[in-house]
Amino acid sequence: MRGSKVLVMVLALVTFAVGPTVALAASHPSWNSGKSGMLDYRSTEGKVAALDLTAKTIQIMPTDGSMPGPVRVAIGDQTVIRQGMLHRTLANLKIGEDVNLRYSGSGNTWVADSINILDSSVPVAQYLGSR
Repeated sequence: MRGSKVLVMVLALVTFAVGPTVALAASHPSWNSGKSGMLDYRSTEGKVAALDLTAKTIQIMPTDGSMPGPVRVAIGDQTVIRQGMLHRTLANLKIGEDVNLRYSGSGNTWVADSINILDSSVPVAQYLGSR
């Protein structure tokens, strides 16, 4: 009887220790990016080359040498657009603006995870504290 309790305890500990690692590897597709159909995560820095507010797409011309040509991605509901600490929208982006783009997808389908506007000519944050 005592041996079966020890066995159950060992199995529970192994499941507790190994289970999250297996689940995390399955939920983080970039770790499996060599397999067909899995998501791949990428990032690039460049200039906004085109915007389509109706189709919710953006095209970036990389300036960091990460890609030979433009990168076109969709803007999803979960896409975060920021300028410093300020939240922005797709309408705030302008052609020629410097951005850092993080995106994921596979094949010809790419979705922006985050877009950071790098233009330093616009105030990034405002202090709202009291003196």
